[in-house]
Formats: sequence, structure tokens, C-alpha cells
Amino acid sequence: MVIKLYKTLDDPKVVNKTLTDELTVSGVARDPVNITAPVIEVEADNNALAGYNYAYIEDYARYYFVDPTNDSWKLNTLTLRCDILTSSRAWLLARTATITRNERLYQSYLTDPDFATYAYTNIVTKMFPQAVNMDSIILMTVG
Repeated sequence: MVIKLYKTLDDPKVVNKTLTDELTVSGVARDPVNITAPVIEVEADNNALAGYNYAYIEDYARYYFVDPTNDSWKLNTLTLRCDILTSSRAWLLARTATITRNERLYQSYLTDPDFATYAYTNIVTKMFPQAVNMDSIILMTVG
């Protein structure tokens, strides 16, 4: 299987990561294969994989975070963990949504049990017709 290794400094929560220093290697997956967390054995020199922390496997069509370990002189084991955000970025970026709340902002017009709001009435009395310029008029009669 062909594995493309990359170096990235981006946060794991970033969808469009900046990938540099592409290195293509071939490897063999250990059985049984877990597609979300495969373990791949790669033949490469001891320091050839140093600094590579990201991978793409075309056979699985997924991006992975890499944890390389050096087993022997030329055998390296890549423990991979699927990056769901980047692997699903086309689907994610095509979505639209109404975000009701995040860690800093909230939408006061939508019901949110974790954010208390109060609806106070605002009653203003104005003399008619002099004080009414650009305001809306609600005429109430009693009697």
C-alpha cells in the first residue's frame, strides 16, 4: 500500500491543514486492519521518517495523524489515527447550519436551556400627535 507522509504544524481541529515535505513510502498493514486506526509497517532508514506527523492513504481515502516508532534498523511502525475533519472536509464544507451557541456567542432568538434570557416589556407614553415622528403607533382605547 502507498502512504504519503507529510509534516504539519496545524492544530488538529483545523479542517484545511497546511501539508509540507511530501514523502511517498510503501508499507504493509498489520492484520486485522482497523481503517480508523491502522498500524502500518514501513521499511525506511532510521531518521528518514523523523518529523513526519501526518499521512494520507489513498486505498482508504483518509487522512491520519502519525505516531512513528522505530522497531529496528530499517523497520518502522506507523501507528495511525484517522483525522475525521480533513478526511470529510468536502462533505463538511458543503453543509449549512444554524449555530445556536458556541463557547463565546449565542443566538438569543432560539431556545437554549443553558442561557437564561428575560423578556421585559418596554412601555413608552408620548403625547399625540406632536411627539410621534418615526415611531410605530399602537392605539389603544379603553371604555
